[in-house]
Amino acid sequence: MELHALNATESGLRQTIAHIESRIALMGDRGDCAYEQALADTYYELLVQYGRKLFLLQSRRYLLSEPSAIVTHTKAS
Repeated sequence: MELHALNATESGLRQTIAHIESRIALMGDRGDCAYEQALADTYYELLVQYGRKLFLLQSRRYLLSEPSAIVTHTKAS
């Protein structure tokens, strides 16, 4: 995946994360009823998943833009 595609994917993830955060804020963090509390729990789980994906994309973008950051391991003979 080239840098342009990584940047577009990263942007999409950031927008999705912002949307989920806004939904949580509208519910008042945990919601007022059991349904909203369950929905908030799901939103928090999604935030963790999307946060991990964003971290991995940022790491990959860094490694692609900074080849010197890649360390190769060789077996000692």
